[in-house]
Amino acid sequence: MPATPSLKRFIPFRARLFEARETLRRFAAIRRARGEARSVIQQVRRLREREPSRPICGILLAEHMGDIIACEPVVAWARQRHTGARIVWIVKPAYAELVTNHPGIDQVFTIRSLASLTPIIQSAVFDQTIDLHVNNRPTGIDGVRHLKTWGDPTIDTRTYVRERSLIGAFSKAAGIEELSGEATIHLPPSVRESVDRLHLPSRFVAIHAASNDPDRDWMASAWTDLVGYIESCGVSVVEVGLDAKLPPGRFVSSLCGRLTLLQTADVIRRAGFFIGIDSGPAHMANAWHTPSLILLSRFKGHDWRPYEGFFVQRTERVLLRHPGPLATLTASQVIERLRADEDWLRLAGAGISAHTVE
Repeated sequence: MPATPSLKRFIPFRARLFEARETLRRFAAIRRARGEARSVIQQVRRLREREPSRPICGILLAEHMGDIIACEPVVAWARQRHTGARIVWIVKPAYAELVTNHPGIDQVFTIRSLASLTPIIQSAVFDQTIDLHVNNRPTGIDGVRHLKTWGDPTIDTRTYVRERSLIGAFSKAAGIEELSGEATIHLPPSVRESVDRLHLPSRFVAIHAASNDPDRDWMASAWTDLVGYIESCGVSVVEVGLDAKLPPGRFVSSLCGRLTLLQTADVIRRAGFFIGIDSGPAHMANAWHTPSLILLSRFKGHDWRPYEGFFVQRTERVLLRHPGPLATLTASQVIERLRADEDWLRLAGAGISAHTVE
């Protein structure tokens, strides 16, 4: 009877096989990223062939929703600084609709990995390249980071939270002047018409309860208590985002996973109030001047304030800063803050005490 191979020999073999597979996947992802870069470079060159005398300015910010919304004023800056230039924005497909309808942007090209950015920049295909990414950002490929020797490399994944705001940090990372300003969201009529067909409540609070960073999220049990309070005021709740986090209720409806980014923006525009954590939908509420309450804790060791404009003008009312992890923020504290907000009281109706906490 043949001897059975020992586990001591089998386990290292499996480990080497796994490492080999991961290496092949990594190389394949890098090849795809380089191919995407070549495609973008070729498309930009074709634009130049059509209008050889017209400069081309590239704005590079591939992700995420809140970052792209916050940096929208960069378009106006580029238009003013480079009069007559063709403005191109490079973005991931998932976020392209945020910039596709912008009247100040002439062309949108998409990439799937941030690893495509360096070959595009090094090609010098743009007359002016505005790379808004911070240094050392993950590219989505294991072991590959977006390492910058242009712009201001000191603004990286650790240091950007020391800056004034997202647009302030990212414009400095690009090596241009530190920018500020309120963001604008551009909705085509088709989006408004599609949201009309949702037949939203006449009076509702829009809630977004989950970000792309667990450290920014609040406890599910606390959301349950908060929603119970809102329902007791006779106000409907509409949850937006990818995945539903709120408990079902008589006045709670979920649009999670059912909306495009711009449809989500329009729902928030129509809301009487917005409650959320630091995330893309919060930047939408800020752009629309929607009365809001944003739950914030310290982020990467800093009292980070990513916003400009409306939220900054109303900081004391809009931003609920919690000194510890959000997990230690209670629903009672949030309810108490709501009851001190005149916009909330106006939405919830007269007769609600501004001081009594249930």
